[in-house]
Amino acid sequence: MPSTIAPMTATIFVVDDDADTVEAMTEILEDIGGYNVRVAKNGRFAIESIQKSPPDLILLDVKMDDINGEEIYQILQHNPGTCHVPIIFVTGFDKPANVFKNWDNLGMDFITKPFDINQLLRKIKNRLMG
Repeated sequence: MPSTIAPMTATIFVVDDDADTVEAMTEILEDIGGYNVRVAKNGRFAIESIQKSPPDLILLDVKMDDINGEEIYQILQHNPGTCHVPIIFVTGFDKPANVFKNWDNLGMDFITKPFDINQLLRKIKNRLMG
């Protein structure tokens, strides 16, 4: 799977409670994208970890068992140490605007599951260069 995205040393934080998604994203981001990857399989651990050491970008699942992606987003946006970190939502919903009331106003970006590798890497690169 060739990619036109140049390797980077940015740190991407993957937050998803689905082990298969975490494994696939980690492999793609490290092996193809050249990124450093950190993961959290639940929202509470993600918030703690991100606040202690903010990554360069977050891939955030919308729907998780303990706390949903919108709540995590709001918590991180209200923290001066994490409000600058770009977030790309990862969702199984084909129309994320139906999930979030203020989707357009928040300037959110998203990737749908199953995701296209090149689209994922392109969106990450664009948000990092942002």
